Amino acid sequence: MTSVPASEKTELWGRLDDETSVCLRRASSHEITTLHALIAREIGGKVASLPVMVRASEINCDSFWTIVRRRDSDGRDEIAGCYAFLFLNSRGARAIEARSFDATDPPLEYLVSTGERPVLVYMWAIVARKMLGVTFPMISQGFDSGPYGGLPVVGRAGSMGGLKALSADADAMDPPAIGTLFQLRSKAA
Repeated sequence: MTSVPASEKTELWGRLDDETSVCLRRASSHEITTLHALIAREIGGKVASLPVMVRASEINCDSFWTIVRRRDSDGRDEIAGCYAFLFLNSRGARAIEARSFDATDPPLEYLVSTGERPVLVYMWAIVARKMLGVTFPMISQGFDSGPYGGLPVVGRAGSMGGLKALSADADAMDPPAIGTLFQLRSKAA
């Protein structure tokens, strides 16, 4: 799998092992309903409501990133996955540390607006079945600079696949299990 950065930060292209093109781009507001349904279907369990996800995307336009797969047979694009993040202020970070943060109904006053530097990045959801190896390095590029450069990134595994992926790239902040809080390892580590 290889990753090919695009000229814009809001759109990155890569190729899967089978040479299928994938694009990771900032989600448009009209895609949030589709992404919510995808997250609920793939992760299952309790996820934030659609109104909460819409509001989070309105507060910070970097909250949702769409994975688009280009079908080579007809050149059409299809939504194949997504990344969702919450960019937290100091109150949100304290709630994470206290283990009192509810990602299914996050207090919106814990979120920073687009362009503001957060204290912590919370990985809200990842749906990247068989594309994580290409799309995760692409999304990570966005956290290397700008308002997110050098920030701690935490998240919880919502599925066995998520638990396996996080266990490889992150340190458990509690005993590893679905629902455990993990912190991604720094590139410098």
